[in-house]
Amino acid sequence: MPDQTYQEELEQLLTKLEDSELDALDRIRLGEILGCDPNMLDHYLDQIEMEAMLRETYGLLNRSFIVSPNSPIISPGVNVRPRTKRSVSTGARLVLASVSFAIVGYFIGVAVSPSQDESALISAPAGDAAIADQSEPSKPVLTPGTPETLNVCRISHRTQAQLHQLKGDSYQDVSGDELAAGQYRLSQGNLGLLYESGARIILQSPASFRLLSSKHLILDEGRTNVLCSTKQSKGFLVETPSGLATDLGTEFAVEVNTTNGLKDEFHVFTGEVSLRPKLSPYNFKLTEGHATRLDHKTSTPAGIDLDHQRFIRSFETHSDEYYHKILSHKPAVYYTMSDVGDGNTLYNETQDLYHGMIFKPDQQSNHWGPGFNGGTSFQMDGMNCEIYAVVPDYPKAQSDELTVMAWIYAESRPCWGSIAKNWGHKSEARFRGQFHFGLYAFTGQLEASVNDKTDQEVFAIDSEPLPLHQWHHVALVVDASSLKLYRNGAMVAHSQCHGLNGNPEIRPLAIGTKLGNETIKPAVTHNSFWDGRVDHLAIINKSLSADEISELYHIGVTSSEEFLGNNRIVKLQE
Repeated sequence: MPDQTYQEELEQLLTKLEDSELDALDRIRLGEILGCDPNMLDHYLDQIEMEAMLRETYGLLNRSFIVSPNSPIISPGVNVRPRTKRSVSTGARLVLASVSFAIVGYFIGVAVSPSQDESALISAPAGDAAIADQSEPSKPVLTPGTPETLNVCRISHRTQAQLHQLKGDSYQDVSGDELAAGQYRLSQGNLGLLYESGARIILQSPASFRLLSSKHLILDEGRTNVLCSTKQSKGFLVETPSGLATDLGTEFAVEVNTTNGLKDEFHVFTGEVSLRPKLSPYNFKLTEGHATRLDHKTSTPAGIDLDHQRFIRSFETHSDEYYHKILSHKPAVYYTMSDVGDGNTLYNETQDLYHGMIFKPDQQSNHWGPGFNGGTSFQMDGMNCEIYAVVPDYPKAQSDELTVMAWIYAESRPCWGSIAKNWGHKSEARFRGQFHFGLYAFTGQLEASVNDKTDQEVFAIDSEPLPLHQWHHVALVVDASSLKLYRNGAMVAHSQCHGLNGNPEIRPLAIGTKLGNETIKPAVTHNSFWDGRVDHLAIINKSLSADEISELYHIGVTSSEEFLGNNRIVKLQE
């Protein structure tokens, strides 16, 4: 028999459910009660069974009793005990099977332990209400739900993030750091959330989500990364329109795409996640290094490649070794592309001067993406959003020596795509600054050019198009006799060059585009915008040797591999 303490409350909730009067908080409460007491779940299924028989007997089989598939799922990791079979006619048995499976599916997340490979899909036997996990699940805390007046978590990172909470019929700006249960929309920037359990959540805009409790977040749209590194945070649940992902001591990411096909993706970086689709009979554990997609129509799992390049997993880099090595070369300016401060500035690490201003016509676009070794990078979207940054002035090289380097990631190869440029727009020598660094014309090949002391524009151009969708360490080095171009620690092009003779009146440094003459606006609007990311941009007013370039590349690769574990995105090119 169910616990008498909650018997009356359960009956009231079931009455509301049958009369279609169950609201959001009622659903939360019903899910918690069913998830915490198997006896009450049995009692609940008894009523379902009786309902099925009555409907068959009195011709009520078309009556809808279950809640919408879009209703929140509340209690993850619940074992459903086998129920004793009773003498029920075929029609009623079919109704019972479908109704009980749907109800249990919509209110209870079931963690399943595969009998063979943990990443394999396991089908539920026909007619079963659910599949029980072989391991002991974490039991949810039985509470009356989390009212909107109680705090669920707090904001740990915000910068320029614009967060809004639904109040009544409209969204209102959120100014404080404590967040209560409710529905939210992140229209700009990135948001870090910290739960009392130690669970850490990163949300990238644009995103729409609901905070239901201290262990349950519903993601309606957008991207999130979940890190549950404490014992108390184990069992954190992220619900999407198509499924439920329950943490089993791990780090994983989720994306809900409502614009380019209705689908959700789940990526496990470390540990494992119990994944239960809402509309299909597959329940399985998604293990480290694996990812899958669920469509909104059927929730059928489809395996995909793990993607490290879509989700911000931290706001700090994994290792400071590369950072300190760059600083040891005494750069004139150094931009780590960190989402700090006001969130709209690229801060120079060498001194509190020469910071970069970020420009973007579309204020809703997100200009921060994942960094090459953790943390963030400056993210641009080519001609779509025309995002770029400008440093109004910076210390120029006073000799014939110069090194410019960065980590870059390209989504495509725009015509004259710009990494960084101190350059004017016209072709005459007086419109040439100290360097021009990006892609060459329509070829997509990495290029660097300078104006030497004979007023010749000297080019160094890679022999092949820049490979897409991976990080590259790139550098240009000028000395009194040559211009050298490096990619991933190796020299890919060089040309004879008679030192530097850039026009010192061309002051700005442009990142992600080329500027017009005497302006901080782009020179043109039909090319030159970078499509991808730039990270750790440094300008050093001396010539680094080939060994020094190689050393920096390998330090960066090591820090990236340590951050990513065995799932490497940067490949050594010896």
